[in-house]
Amino acid sequence: MDKERTGGMTAIAVLNFTFSGMSIFSFIIVLLTASFYLTHPLMTLMSMGKGHDPWMILLATALLSLPAAAAAIVSGIGILKLAPWGRTWTFVYAILGILGAVLGLWLNSRLVTEMKQVSLALSFIISCIYPAILLYLISTARWKQAFISRP
Repeated sequence: MDKERTGGMTAIAVLNFTFSGMSIFSFIIVLLTASFYLTHPLMTLMSMGKGHDPWMILLATALLSLPAAAAAIVSGIGILKLAPWGRTWTFVYAILGILGAVLGLWLNSRLVTEMKQVSLALSFIISCIYPAILLYLISTARWKQAFISRP
């Protein structure tokens, strides 16, 4: 079987680039918003005595998305080139996506009321769908064969 990139592989690479761009954009927005609220005296007074600062938790969650965004870019390039490391980085991106969803669920659960817990759980499930699809795809025989290094 020749090394041939399928349309699905190209679509996954494009999705990786898209999700990476969205992560970087949201990180910038969160950084700007959190920096305003963290330096605003009224917001500092409002968060006193709560035991946690919601803007710090949001900032931490956004910061943790940057390694996943970098892995998404590298995996997208690897998929387009059908390089053996592209499959490895796709695996890394998928694992980081699931770990990020778990960590985001844990951090954000400290901020929401009990009525919003269902919404948070649904968000967690949706966040795990794409990484789960990636893990499935990179384990299929077609993808394994496409990424085998040839001399």
